[in-house]
Amino acid sequence: MKTLKILALSAAVLCAATVAHADDHEGKHDGKREGKGRMAHIDTNNDGKISRAEHMAAAEARFKKMDKDGDGFISREEGKAARAHMKEKIKDKVKDKREGRRERRGVETDAE
Repeated sequence: MKTLKILALSAAVLCAATVAHADDHEGKHDGKREGKGRMAHIDTNNDGKISRAEHMAAAEARFKKMDKDGDGFISREEGKAARAHMKEKIKDKVKDKREGRRERRGVETDAE
């Protein structure tokens, strides 16, 4: 029962993160996805919509990435490691974004 709750919570977090990420980045051009938004990699048939099957395939891939030991479960340690990794990625993105704004304004960054 506890494992089921952890799996359900993990799936809910992954789904919420996907939707929030898509909403935040809709239509922005990052050079790789031709301005179709960051969720273009999930839209595998390129119809401009994400089907349930496409969403579930992406969720399965994220689950497998979190399940480091491949046992079909996400342990507390694996969950903590995934959250720490996500926090680090977000921190790096925020830093890059701030540095980009400073560069556009002509302000020196900390790295210089």
